[in-house]
Amino acid sequence: MAMEIHVFFRGALPQKRALSRALKDLGFPLALSPATGPLEGHSGFLPMRLEREQSGVEFDVFDGRAEIDEVAPGLEVDPAFDRSANFRWGGDESEMLCALYASAALARLVNGVFLGEDEPRVLDADEAIAAARRYLADAAAKPKGRSSPGGTRPADLKRYLKPLLEQRSDLVLVERHLVIRPVRHLLRGVFFDRTSDKYVFNIRRHAVPLYASSGQFGIDRSSGVIGYGDDRFGRTCDVWQPHFQALLFDSLAEEAFPRIGSIRTLADFADMAAGDEGRPLDATAVKALVLAGEPERAAAYIDRMEQQAPRHPARKSWAEEQRALLAHDIADICAKAHAEEAETVKAMKLEAVWEPSPFPAELQPHERAARSDESPFVPAPWIRTPPWLLQELPMEAADVRFAKDDMRRDGRRLLIVPLSRDEAERRHRDREPYLLFVRLADGVLVRLSCSGLDRNEPGYSGPPVGSPILSLDLDGADHHVDAKFWGLDRDDPLLHLQWANVRNRETNETLWDCGMQRMDDEVEITDRRNPTRVAQDRVLTAADHNIITGPPPEFGDYESVVNRVRAWLRHAGFGEIT
Repeated sequence: MAMEIHVFFRGALPQKRALSRALKDLGFPLALSPATGPLEGHSGFLPMRLEREQSGVEFDVFDGRAEIDEVAPGLEVDPAFDRSANFRWGGDESEMLCALYASAALARLVNGVFLGEDEPRVLDADEAIAAARRYLADAAAKPKGRSSPGGTRPADLKRYLKPLLEQRSDLVLVERHLVIRPVRHLLRGVFFDRTSDKYVFNIRRHAVPLYASSGQFGIDRSSGVIGYGDDRFGRTCDVWQPHFQALLFDSLAEEAFPRIGSIRTLADFADMAAGDEGRPLDATAVKALVLAGEPERAAAYIDRMEQQAPRHPARKSWAEEQRALLAHDIADICAKAHAEEAETVKAMKLEAVWEPSPFPAELQPHERAARSDESPFVPAPWIRTPPWLLQELPMEAADVRFAKDDMRRDGRRLLIVPLSRDEAERRHRDREPYLLFVRLADGVLVRLSCSGLDRNEPGYSGPPVGSPILSLDLDGADHHVDAKFWGLDRDDPLLHLQWANVRNRETNETLWDCGMQRMDDEVEITDRRNPTRVAQDRVLTAADHNIITGPPPEFGDYESVVNRVRAWLRHAGFGEIT
């Protein structure tokens, strides 16, 4: 099936309950989760349960005939239809079934028609239902082979975290939230978000107030979901990797809980929010300080923010709104915040970990720590990080090291699962991915990434065909170079430099870059070191090809690739890197 399915119709969408009932009546093992509330106005991920397992798809609605004509050019669609309900997913079979079943049922409910991107024609509701039932029969007839690797469902997550939860009674898993308990006013923990890849989590740490209004910090009380901006941490890792669990526990201990565990009061939270340059005019810090019983600090913060641009109308208006909040009766402010906390707790199913507490503003100063502050949290004891998981970069010249992966932490780069030379050579021979690191005599750090297919990957059927893709990073005192090589097609025995980029190591600003346009046998070069930004497009010469083209390197040979890139930078006009 396609990666997107459309239902064209006219009129209003049904309630979620009606769609779940229609799915049940049609015999499809699918229900919306939760099954209540309006479908109209929903945009984004739509949670579902397929055969009692959590899944879902992206869902939205476009209005206007132009939208239908764009996705169904040349097809006959009833001219009365002026709305398109769209189901999208990222390649997961369970999500595909969710989209197929839900779209077929929806087409019947709204008297609409169905279109998948690979369909040659528009299907009416009965035809769409018949197609969905064929998929249902095929799924039921599939032989049950060996169990598939774990995924990113809540049940999988519970299994991954079981050793930690058995050791730490002050942590609890609520759906996709790993939460420090008890919770008084601040929800502190980690959220394991889904991605389009069913084997990869998007992991976010968070410390947000329960009283935050719907929409703030990405809170959606209607579905009990929180999105936490871009506060990601750690190295994204496929759950099928043998080192996934060890790396997860290490990242939680080193990068997540030390930071969020230190935020224990609303004043701590206000300090964090006030320092967030992305929300300079947000009322978050002001309200937190008011509820913390520190109105003087709130007033000083308002003054400071206003003075940054005293003549700016928006900033002046913001300051007036915040001063109006300070003038409100504190009992009324606290009562409203308590009600908002209860609403969030109910939506997110946090009743078992919530400890309703007075706000500091409702207590005497000497009572606040015991009755309102969050509990201290230190990630010790913890699951031990195995010695084979991480290693530092090579510091001495000619010290060659190999690894499965790498990551950055606290300003330094670490090797993930360092490999022996013999193991790295086996991976090179079997076309499995690996990294090579070495420091050159001039101090430049080389990172050479060799592409391939890991034998642990679900669906692995053998080494890939064709030349590998090589990614080369050169990290010097002044410059950072990225370059990439690959073959022109799967039968090409040679590797060709396809692009190179040079950045200022301190500012990360691009200084110079080039890209090869193979269809036209041209190169595009842009030199940004000159204020006029010099751009050059020209045909590749024989001398160019001699530099940028060569055979794949033998195992352990990094010099030929490094020399090729450095020679090209000199030849093409950048010069020497340092």
